[in-house]
Amino acid sequence: MVAATALGLAESHDAGGTWRFTTDGLRASYARAVALNGDALFMSASTGPRGGRAAVYRRAPGEDSFGKCSGGLPEWFAHNIDSHQLAASDGLVVFGADGSLFVSEDGGGSWRDDGTAFPEITCVAIAP
Repeated sequence: MVAATALGLAESHDAGGTWRFTTDGLRASYARAVALNGDALFMSASTGPRGGRAAVYRRAPGEDSFGKCSGGLPEWFAHNIDSHQLAASDGLVVFGADGSLFVSEDGGGSWRDDGTAFPEITCVAIAP
């Protein structure tokens, strides 16, 4: 079990009996969204509930530390990337931030802006 929390990533390996919190590799620990893509974990984090220096991070399988996603993304986002704004499945990862939709088709290695300007993105999903 995983959860994005104000204290970083919360993980339980015993169905919620105990939790471990991790912030290794995050520039800020206020996490808002988490998505799993196989064994890779994606999470958004910022400086606080009002946003600021928001980013998406990836933790590779078997790693304890997060790496900040880059490769086509802005350095920072002004607003939080919330729970329903991040989704992942079968190597595809998408998130909405600051009116843009960002897509990675290689498990977070590289990103592209889909080119459409949206007034606001409140939810993303990947359909089978």
